[in-house]
Amino acid sequence: MVVTDPKGELAGMTAAHRRERLGQDVAVFNPWGLHGLQQDRINPLENLIAIAGDPALQRGLTDEVKVIVMQLYPEPEDTRNQYFREGSRGIMRAVLLYLAVCAPKRCTLPEMWRIIANPLRLQRMVDAMRREDVLGGILADLGDDLAHQMEDNPDLFGDFRAGALQHLSIYEPGGYLADAVSASDISLADLKTGNVTLYLAFPPDRIASHGAALGLIINQAITAVARSKDKGEVLFMLDEFANIGKLAGLAESLTALPGLGVRVWMIVQEMAELVRLYGPHTAKTIQSQAEVRQYFAVNSPELAQSLSRELGQKTVKTKNFNLGRFETDEIGESLSETGQPLMRPEEIMQLRPDQQLLLIKNVNPILGERMPFWFFSPWREWAAVNPVEGDYPNVKPLVRLSYQFEDKSEGKQ
Repeated sequence: MVVTDPKGELAGMTAAHRRERLGQDVAVFNPWGLHGLQQDRINPLENLIAIAGDPALQRGLTDEVKVIVMQLYPEPEDTRNQYFREGSRGIMRAVLLYLAVCAPKRCTLPEMWRIIANPLRLQRMVDAMRREDVLGGILADLGDDLAHQMEDNPDLFGDFRAGALQHLSIYEPGGYLADAVSASDISLADLKTGNVTLYLAFPPDRIASHGAALGLIINQAITAVARSKDKGEVLFMLDEFANIGKLAGLAESLTALPGLGVRVWMIVQEMAELVRLYGPHTAKTIQSQAEVRQYFAVNSPELAQSLSRELGQKTVKTKNFNLGRFETDEIGESLSETGQPLMRPEEIMQLRPDQQLLLIKNVNPILGERMPFWFFSPWREWAAVNPVEGDYPNVKPLVRLSYQFEDKSEGKQ
């Protein structure tokens, strides 16, 4: 399981349970040291380093570099100034490819920043690239291209460098993320073994500025799980989904991911955030591929109107009476059917705090109840104190569940 954890609440409440009761290897990516939780490191470039070191996989190296760079510097909906973005990405691709092939021990995001930020180091790297004959000479070709740009139009090349540095700035050496992404205490390739829980803990006030790091880690984790030959599934619970950056290729691969062992729960505050990040077409694709959609606390009139239309109509039978024109006329009676919205937009916006609307594929819409976890036993007993909000109410459980845990080491229950 991989969980984005704004405020570090989920790790604080459930990490001990998953480690002690479920026997999970628990890792917490926690650059800011929230709540005294463990601080594990993850190098998002570990997949790239592994590919570069395996001759059987090196043919896919340049494609992998392109994917990572596109995640670092995603394409916005506004396609203007693409020339400058591609110039910046070209520098990033060259540096990343050089580090993966020629200096794998230094292949980290802070090292990328150092090389691009320092013109002398960048020049030395370009000179070294031009002497390399690996990968069919592609490194040498990239080095020649960068050297030409630096000599032909240094001002334009400086603009390209500035763009690249802007998108690597959160990994600048000395910052909170620098050490956290410079090595790996957990391998993303191990996620599919079924025995790993990874929390990605971030302070809420850093999500907007540093959330792209979460997006890169999640992108690489999904890639690692999809490529793994191990059996099993990995659940990605992605809270604050709209603030972790645009996940390259996610919408296009949603239909294939379940068959590769990837399950994704996306949590957004407003559907408008999804549209803002991915554009209306891709946002619609993401929604259409979801097996379950859960709505509560709907505040957007546009979303309420859309949901009302999607829910369709119900048939209402009306009995009509015709008294005629004269007292002696017989009373006429007729039955008519009219269509009315299953739920009007205003009814959706007025749902009680304990209500939710569930739309499940091939199932009629469900108007369900929402209940806090502390009404469920044994969940309430398993959860530790919330490190942000304190202990939960001491109330009588309304639902009791029973579990059987399998001892995987001995095959027992």
